[in-house]
Amino acid sequence: MVELETAIKAPVRKKGLPLGIIRESRFIKEFATEEDIVSRGSAGGTLEGIWSTAGEVLISLEKQNKDFVSRERGKIHRYLKDISESDVEESFRNGLDAFLKQQYRLFKKVSPSEVEKLNDKEYLKDTIFSYTFDFIYTLRMAEQMGIYPSTALELARLTYMHNPDIILKLTKQFPEFEIWVITHAAVSNIAPEKFLTRVQETIPNLQTKFPDFEIGIITYTAVNNPSNPEGFLQKIKDTIPKLQKQFPEFEPWVFTRAAISDPSDPEGFLKIVRQMIPDLQKKFPNVPLKLIKKALVSNPSNPVEYITRNLNGM
Repeated sequence: MVELETAIKAPVRKKGLPLGIIRESRFIKEFATEEDIVSRGSAGGTLEGIWSTAGEVLISLEKQNKDFVSRERGKIHRYLKDISESDVEESFRNGLDAFLKQQYRLFKKVSPSEVEKLNDKEYLKDTIFSYTFDFIYTLRMAEQMGIYPSTALELARLTYMHNPDIILKLTKQFPEFEIWVITHAAVSNIAPEKFLTRVQETIPNLQTKFPDFEIGIITYTAVNNPSNPEGFLQKIKDTIPKLQKQFPEFEPWVFTRAAISDPSDPEGFLKIVRQMIPDLQKKFPNVPLKLIKKALVSNPSNPVEYITRNLNGM
């Protein structure tokens, strides 16, 4: 736990030592979490001015480091090939602005005199450097761990809250969870460890009350409906018999997935699945029907991507 007195006396940077800059940046993130500093809400004139100055510094740094920027973009280009460069730049800038807002609110709360350094271009250079380092490092680690590029980009944006090793750290801490549970926790929660602990505690109770549901459905519910998981599962349980009568060609697991994917209209969802199956069978004549159904209920917006990833063993 970071002590207030320690935080006010921020770590001394050694000029020209990138490691020291990165350590200070991560120290600030840690203390901001301890102080419950949030990045939501309006900015105000002072912060708008800081953002404007930071934008000028960023442009200058990009010009001075063209080769570095080009080299780093090249390293992740293939991984992010389906994401536009403008989206990557937008995520980067949104995260950087959030990091500056976080620092502004933290300094204003614990040591108002420190706010002034956010107008110092040298300090802003260090902040941009540290955020850039963690942004890139997060993307590299996400690629190595097989995380979807779009999720990886969101994780990179959130490096103003989390360090690049957040997914690896959580995976070791909660080995029983699949990677999608870990990434959801990191993307959706400022304190993912606490969230995952609650999920961990909820699952056994749900298994006892709903023994007919497989662990994947139980886990999905605990993760995505933390406020009322029992009510959600009971609604699915009540819906399945009706769906079985209306769609006798589908297996029980399809009904469960349909009720999860579109709880407000599972009948309409299954009608669309039924209509799309012939087209996917023509496109993938050698793919088992079960995989086609699974693609349609698991990734209805892009079943082709789901099938392709499975065929490639991803």
